[in-house]
Amino acid sequence: MSPLARSSSGFTLLEVVIVVAIIGIVASVTLVNIPNWLNTLEARRAVRQVASTLQYVRFRAVSTNLEYRVRFFADGANYLIEKKDAFLGWVGEGFPMDLPSSVVFNRGGGDPVTFPGDAVTFRPDGSLGGLSGGLYFLGGSQARYRITVLSATGRVRLERGWGPYEPPSP
Repeated sequence: MSPLARSSSGFTLLEVVIVVAIIGIVASVTLVNIPNWLNTLEARRAVRQVASTLQYVRFRAVSTNLEYRVRFFADGANYLIEKKDAFLGWVGEGFPMDLPSSVVFNRGGGDPVTFPGDAVTFRPDGSLGGLSGGLYFLGGSQARYRITVLSATGRVRLERGWGPYEPPSP
């Protein structure tokens, strides 16, 4: 067998080093983006939870034939379900629900809760007890979400971004 005839099976050291370098580059890019990705997922989950709570409260108002509302607190970190009692007024049901620490009610300087009295009130027919409005959220990695509720129907709609009045990015 001549010295020029070699076996072609196996990998050279150079090929192994190149593959390891490519894997390292892909892993570093992926690992750098994981915290931002997790913050965005957490923000999306929190906003969906609030939208689901609003839908639940609307259905509760219709099924019990009572007024219900979700009141949002000024600290921008939690909210509470309340029902209207004929004698006691608004009575809380359960405990305030907290948003994750990376998600807040925020509109870039504007009012993040545009409902009267910072509460979304549903009548027994499912409509709002006030004007249409919105809730504005700012999550980790600057993820922006808006929940709107229509006055006549009580329809809850979740949108990514803040729409046509979106302030410039910081």
